Amino acid sequence: DGLWVALLPTQYGIVELLDDDLEPVPEGGAGQIVATGLHNMAMPLIRYATGDGAVLARERCSCGRALRLLTGITGKAEDIVVTPGGRMIPGPLLSYALKGISGVVRSQLVQERPEMLTVRLVVNEDFLPRDEDLIRKGLTERLGDEVTLRFDYVSEIELSGRAKYRWIISSVPLRWGELSTSNLYEGREAD
Repeated sequence: DGLWVALLPTQYGIVELLDDDLEPVPEGGAGQIVATGLHNMAMPLIRYATGDGAVLARERCSCGRALRLLTGITGKAEDIVVTPGGRMIPGPLLSYALKGISGVVRSQLVQERPEMLTVRLVVNEDFLPRDEDLIRKGLTERLGDEVTLRFDYVSEIELSGRAKYRWIISSVPLRWGELSTSNLYEGREAD
């Protein structure tokens, strides 16, 4: 929550913060970051949905240029795991718990409530019983003891809409103080 980012000056780009209906959020509102670059003429990005979430701060930049500020910036284009204490853990941080485990063919984290996380695994013959312990240890180091881990061994992990693979699926809302928004992909197909 201590991270503040000044929005780009308009001569380089436009940054919008949009709600689930793709409408601008009010000051103090939470939403997804959509950016338009005005500097790259060879490959312009127009209203590019970055997959990041943030809160539009009520304060302005103290640099004197009165730029808008973002706070509460969260992870990349995937759902975010939310702990019972309200911490938001992006996927890249959790992925380190599975790095170097050669027996994992594919994995997926599914969260339906803050206190429980299901670790879905497709494994091959190289997966050893101690590998589950290593994954459990790595995830617990990042999530804390307040989240119970349940392992589910499956033969395949299905793709979502448009044949995309979602590594984290969470229906737990993201909260910034009194503000709340759904996880990025909740209730819709991933792009």
